[in-house]
Amino acid sequence: MYIKRNDYSYFETLYNDLGKRSQRKFMKKLQETLEEKAKENIEVIRVVDDEGLDPDEFPEEKFITRTMIKKAYRAVKKED
Repeated sequence: MYIKRNDYSYFETLYNDLGKRSQRKFMKKLQETLEEKAKENIEVIRVVDDEGLDPDEFPEEKFITRTMIKKAYRAVKKED
């Protein structure tokens, strides 16, 4: 799985806003969403530059999106 550098900065900001317990919940929700989207187990997430991405090398279904991050964050905040 991949995440664009700008989206990673967004993820990092939201992640750091949460407490330890909520961080684990956030990661679990995000992982579940990713595995559902990619239809495979996620073991490694790589940060890639936004510029010059080759769609053949980096298919869209392999990316973590801001929307996915936002939905996981909102779900965790709603639970707390």
